[in-house]
Amino acid sequence: MILGAAEPGYVEMMAETVTAGDPTYTGPLAGVSLGLPVYHVTEPEVRENADSSVYQEQIGLSEIAMETEPIWTTIRAIRDRTPGAA
Repeated sequence: MILGAAEPGYVEMMAETVTAGDPTYTGPLAGVSLGLPVYHVTEPEVRENADSSVYQEQIGLSEIAMETEPIWTTIRAIRDRTPGAA
């Protein structure tokens, strides 16, 4: 799954939900571990596999405005602790 939120907190919540289950235990995925691999659209692994002109047109300006390092740190930590989601 590729996420695009600009805030580390939102990225963490979405990534946790699709890997280990809804951390708030309020939705239909409460306690349901999907184990989906999760990445952020600005991570090098995603960017390198996208058409560069499309990436720049659709994401380039947003990426400049984001603080990507905290987002990457957050999403990588979730991938590292979720078996099968890397």
